[in-house]
Amino acid sequence: MFKDLALSKDLMRDYHSKLPENSSGRKLTAMVLQRSAWPFSVEKKTVDLPPMVSSFFRHSNSNS
Repeated sequence: MFKDLALSKDLMRDYHSKLPENSSGRKLTAMVLQRSAWPFSVEKKTVDLPPMVSSFFRHSNSNS
């Protein structure tokens, strides 16, 4: 779980570094844990992201 938190923090730092200083996107903070970090099973859900966020993730993943 602590690795997940550290990875989330690194990813958010990287995301914020790519934004302009006055961007409202700098207010975003997300922490993601692996499903195995929780003692119960959870149904897989879909998430509808705003177009700008969705576009950012598509662009980020295409550069990997």
